[in-house]
Amino acid sequence: MSKWLLAHCGKPPGRADRTPTARLSYFRYNEIMRKFVLSVVLLIALVGSFYLLQKQSDYQLPRSQIKPEELYAGVSYEGISDKYKVNLLSDKLVSPTRIRITPDNQHLLVSQITGEVLGFDRVGSGWSDVPYLVTWVETRFPGFPPDEAGLAGISLSPDFAKNGKLFFLYTYKDKGGTTQNRVSLAIIKEKSGKLVGDKPKLIYQANIAGAGSHQITDGVGISINNKPHLMFLIGEGFKSERAQDPQVEGGKVMLIQEDGSNPLGNRPYANPKVEALGIRNAFVITNNPSDSGKYLIADTGPDKYDRLIYTHLTTGSRLNFNWSGDQEKLKE
Repeated sequence: MSKWLLAHCGKPPGRADRTPTARLSYFRYNEIMRKFVLSVVLLIALVGSFYLLQKQSDYQLPRSQIKPEELYAGVSYEGISDKYKVNLLSDKLVSPTRIRITPDNQHLLVSQITGEVLGFDRVGSGWSDVPYLVTWVETRFPGFPPDEAGLAGISLSPDFAKNGKLFFLYTYKDKGGTTQNRVSLAIIKEKSGKLVGDKPKLIYQANIAGAGSHQITDGVGISINNKPHLMFLIGEGFKSERAQDPQVEGGKVMLIQEDGSNPLGNRPYANPKVEALGIRNAFVITNNPSDSGKYLIADTGPDKYDRLIYTHLTTGSRLNFNWSGDQEKLKE
């Protein structure tokens, strides 16, 4: 390149040689060098952007470990009345775990136990029928079967319309083979009508190892003292004694701020992240927008006494939902 520049511009003149003609040649040389440097920087940026896009597009969605004919055998869907009709949106999903609709009602997000969050976009009064990858989190679990480990839940920030925060609730197998209950955070943005998420960032890991089932599951975004928080469930990992230990982050309703720090407000236990005790293997938590401060929790019993718990939370009062290993106490 330097030979080309010399051939076309000549050697840049020294200070003593700067006649009007020499100065013109000098300025021409500098202008070409400036354009050359800018071109190189632009080329590097374009190559980097192409690499990132290619990396995203090269991601291969997993396939179900269950044969389709076995997965859908004997399954049918019926509307609960003539007012409602059920249509199949997609049969291209692998063990979906949650569905969330963005506040603007324009995008539908579906999480898969294998770690992906897929997007469907609003088309008229319905949805597009071809999912696309929004983002994904590494779990290092194969999905179902053999167990329920992986991405069990996603939750939107109560300020999602402003901050685009999406939370991943999942189990992760670390390098030592230990199962960890985790929460990670990704920022979701809209580009050309599609949702695109960045790489999730870990913000929380429970203070005790989990299991492939009875794990972290569902969450809901709430506000406390005008600050966004995340409330979520962690099962007891098949160790019922954990549910009654207020220090252990298993068998609990948990509460954190959106950066993973301790929550605001009056805290009922010495571990400030613990909101309530006595959870066994709850899979759903949601709040009632028409009844401020009340939440519905769906918890499962070992052989019987599956239960729906409708209760106030975040009041500062100590709550215990009674799981201790004795299923008869679940009736209380």
